[in-house]
Amino acid sequence: MLPTFYILKKTEENAALMDLSEILLNECEEKVFSNVSNIAEEDKEIIYKGRKYRIVVTKTNVEEGDKYRIEKRSDRLFVNDVTFVTVKVIEEKSGRYIEAQVVPQQW
Repeated sequence: MLPTFYILKKTEENAALMDLSEILLNECEEKVFSNVSNIAEEDKEIIYKGRKYRIVVTKTNVEEGDKYRIEKRSDRLFVNDVTFVTVKVIEEKSGRYIEAQVVPQQW
C-alpha cells in the first residue's frame, strides 16, 4: 500500500505538468496561425491558476536550400529559409519546463 503523501505528491506533479502543457498548447496554437514576420522574440511572465510561469519565445532561421516546399492555392513555393519558433514554458517555483518547436506561416 502506498502512503497518502506519495499519492498526493504525484497528483500535484501531474497537475503541474498539465498546466504547463495547457499554456504551451495555447502559445503554440497562437504562433502557428500567425505570420512569421509578426512574431517577436519575447520573454514574459504570466500567472495561471495562481502559479507564476515564464514564457520564452525564440526564432531560428534554417537554410535548407530547396528542401521545403509550401503549397498555397495550387501554387508551389520553394522556400530557402524556414523560420522555426521555439516556445518554452517554465514554472518559476520549481524550474520545471516544457518546450516545443512550431513552424508558423512563412508567407
